[in-house]
Amino acid sequence: MEEILNVEYLNKSVVFFYQCYKQFKATEYVLARVRIFFPTNIIYLICDNGDDMSALATKYNCLYTYDVQKLDICNDKNLTGWNAEISMKWLNRIMQCIEITGAKYIINLEDDVICYNKITNLPVGDLNGVYDCPWAPNKFTDTFIDYLKSKGIKPKHDYYGACGGFIMNCEKFKMIMKNTTSDIIDDLRRLDSRIGDSSDCTITALFLINKYTYEPWDDLKSKWDERAISNYAFFHPDKHLYQ
Repeated sequence: MEEILNVEYLNKSVVFFYQCYKQFKATEYVLARVRIFFPTNIIYLICDNGDDMSALATKYNCLYTYDVQKLDICNDKNLTGWNAEISMKWLNRIMQCIEITGAKYIINLEDDVICYNKITNLPVGDLNGVYDCPWAPNKFTDTFIDYLKSKGIKPKHDYYGACGGFIMNCEKFKMIMKNTTSDIIDDLRRLDSRIGDSSDCTITALFLINKYTYEPWDDLKSKWDERAISNYAFFHPDKHLYQ
């Protein structure tokens, strides 16, 4: 029997996907904050060929895996950028998390995503992230908008908002992955070079082209969002512990 989505169910069942690298202090702070409000939820911690975080995984009761293949998508000072192949590997890591945990909803943690409260606002879209911002690099290109229109897709928003802290419907994601290949991501890169180059753009684009919805989430605050602190459960980005 399928569970009815409500705040109580989501707080008890949401799974956290967290790809870490070498920011030990930031990683511990993120985990400690989550455990204050989500003491028993599954945290799937995957290290991207960085420092061994197994001690933190034990301390904060995480499912832990260490991947020796570095994707260059974490908090490295010498990022090489993404491509379609790397994007697929990142997406497959999320799929692995879903398959292992049976997650219905996943929140994407990063080293700069800080938990401040339990969830009080349900996600209303299939993929949910931050509110619109004046930061121009987040906006869709005209060519991507035209492509969506040619497919009969009329998104309510014109920006890539699935940054750290996004929450998504895992069943919809699994359907998307059935139709996603490196070639498809390469085709999308021709419409907007940022697709396949960053997680925010890649996952937002994939949800939209598969006719699923993106919406801002009232429990995720970003630095350009002027809502009061009491109105959110998560904040992104907070890099004060980065080294």
